[in-house]
Order: sequence, then structure tokens, then C-alpha cells
Amino acid sequence: MQNAKYMYENLFKLYQEIVRFNEPLARSTSFKIGGPAEILLAPRSVEELTSVYQLCRRHEIPVFILGGGTNLLVSDTGVKGAVIKITFSPKVNPEDLRGNHRLINDEIISADAGHSLNHLVITSLKAGLGGPEILAGIPGTVGGAVMMNAGGKYGTIGDLVESLTVLASDGTLHVIKRDGINFGYRTFGLLAPQKAGAEDILIVKVTLRLKKERPEYLKERFQEILKEKIRTQPLNAKSAGCVFKNPENQSAGALIDQAGLKGLAVGGAKVSEQHANFIINTGQATARDVLTLMEQIKKTVADKFKVNLEPEIKIW
Repeated sequence: MQNAKYMYENLFKLYQEIVRFNEPLARSTSFKIGGPAEILLAPRSVEELTSVYQLCRRHEIPVFILGGGTNLLVSDTGVKGAVIKITFSPKVNPEDLRGNHRLINDEIISADAGHSLNHLVITSLKAGLGGPEILAGIPGTVGGAVMMNAGGKYGTIGDLVESLTVLASDGTLHVIKRDGINFGYRTFGLLAPQKAGAEDILIVKVTLRLKKERPEYLKERFQEILKEKIRTQPLNAKSAGCVFKNPENQSAGALIDQAGLKGLAVGGAKVSEQHANFIINTGQATARDVLTLMEQIKKTVADKFKVNLEPEIKIW
């Protein structure tokens, strides 16, 4: 272990300002659960991201991409390899909508992958650009939202994407137009000729095409959607959002509720009594607690309803 740490310290000696070793990941996830990253890299620009990504690839170091950590469960033993934290983004004042970074240009809004999704939503509202208000109450980064095609009954971010700037596994940057992107239910990939999945590329910039609307109308709709989520979801709890995907034409939360599992707990992990598809960390939950609880939920739902629930959260 010591030899590996020495090797990595030597390998990343030019990146001392952005690299940390054996860094606890619990503080970087909304679950507040998880062991350390063997290597944690926090690039401050696309150039640094490209450089460290290529370095990891050359030395065959496994790479894990971390955005806001809002739909992620990290193992108690941590992660072997390099975790690259994509949170770089220019600081844009919401009151200065165009600013020096040209976040908005007519009906187009662009943001780095590490940009706060909530900030993008608020910025578009203030500019009178409709579309992102459907994402009210969804935490995380813009890049992470695209990778999961975040959204709900009002629509998804994939409906708004105009283009993506992506970093390919060979270290080259490409702009992919909407007709080259495949969005599905909590899935994302690239169509021919790229034919790449989420594991093959890194999103570095997202461009959305929006529609001009009255700011008052957008603000009202945003508040309605947010109030609904506050009423029905434990937004302030330590969780990773919805744990399971909805089966076709069914609600995972409703199935778990009908199975009588609200309030079921394993260690510090508990099925939310407000929304059954949320598992919350009541204080000292471990990843093992959450995984054991997930297995109990899956088995009970399968036994009662003959439905196989699939995880929506990412598990490292």
C-alpha cells in the first residue's frame, strides 16, 4: 500500500494542487456514506481534466467520475483507482446573466459539466428562458444530470439538450449534436458513428436550447414543481434520491409502499416514510446497511408483485 502511494505521489507530482490521496468520499456524496478514494483529482479546467484523464489512461489507472455525488453510494472500503471530481465551473453571478462567461446567448444556455444544476435553472428563469424549470428540486451538476437524463413526469434534461462537448477516451474533445445522442429513461449514450456509452466519454460542457417565456410564469411553475417535491420527497434528508428505477408503467415507490416497507430499517439506513423509493441515512449508516436494505426491498417486492426492481443509484 505504501509503495503504491509513493508511486502515485511521484506520478501526480505535477498536480499537487489538485490531487489528494486516501480522501474520504462520504463528504462528497449526498448520502454522506463511503470510504476513501485512493486518488482524488479535482481539475480546475478542461485542460487539467484532459491532462489527468490521459495520464490515468496511459498508466491503466481505473477512473471514476464524480459530479455532485447526489445519486451515488460508495462502498465502505472506498474506491481503488482515481476519482475525478468534475466541479470546475466559472463563478457566474445570477444577477449578471450574460457576464464575462456568456452563459446565455439568446435562447441558448451553456454551462460546464461541473456547473450547479440548480444555478442553471435559476439563471434561465431570471432570463425568461423556459425548459429547465421542470428540473426544480433536483440536486447535483449539469453534467451529472445529463448522464442520468435527470427529470420526472414534467420532462427530462435530455429534452432540452442542443449539443454536448465531450472528452473521448483518446483525450480528444468533440462537439456532439442532439441527433447524435441517445437519451432514454435514466440512460445516455452516443449514436453512430460515435457509438459510445457513458463509460467511454466525459461530458465537459452542455448546451441547451430553451424557449422564451415570461419570467413571472416560469417562476410560478418552478415554485409549483418545487413545492410538490418538498411535499412528497425527503429533500433535506441524507439520501441519494430515488433508489430504484420505475418498472414500465409502474411506480417503484408505490410498489415499495404497497409492500408495507415504509420505515423499514437496517442499521442507520431507513426507507423514508415520506417517499418509499428513498433510503435515508439516519445518522451513521454504512454502505452495507443500504445494500442490505435494498436487497430486502427487492426480495419483498419480487415476492409480492413478481416485479424485479433495478437500482437507479450508482454503486461504487
